[in-house]
Amino acid sequence: MVLAPFIQAGLAADQCILVTQPPSSNVILDNLRNSGVDVDTAVASGQLLISNGGSDVEEMSLMMDATISKARSSGRDLIRIAGDMTWSLGKLASAEELLEWEAFYDRHVAQRASFVALCQYDHTRFGGSTIMSALQTHPLSIIGSIVQENPFYRDPEEVLRELAEARRS
Repeated sequence: MVLAPFIQAGLAADQCILVTQPPSSNVILDNLRNSGVDVDTAVASGQLLISNGGSDVEEMSLMMDATISKARSSGRDLIRIAGDMTWSLGKLASAEELLEWEAFYDRHVAQRASFVALCQYDHTRFGGSTIMSALQTHPLSIIGSIVQENPFYRDPEEVLRELAEARRS
């Protein structure tokens, strides 16, 4: 699991947000605690925000706007987002809606503040086609322990345009 070390590295200076839900959130928070992170203090101070995700792109965008405001008001320039994408299971209607969120984030949300984001997709919980769709929206990928340029990455505008065209058809 890569999210706990990613958050731990950011807690020194960044505004961190963990987007997940139980039982994944429990595992990630326990991993942070086991690494010496005082999770309760980080949450109480607002340095670590925990969200269970939203049910559509608009709700997620509003959550990100609130996060940006909190980070700016606390004087933090960088927002570190760790997303255990299992939050989307049962919340978003389809893989296309998840793809829309990912492309919308890349195109609109990420341009409003300085973000470093890491999305974790559990291959035992997501089908191959969903993971392949998600890869379209991530310029880098980690497979195993290797960080590499993602050959499946596409411009978010192109992805959003194709999704809109598919809806009209």
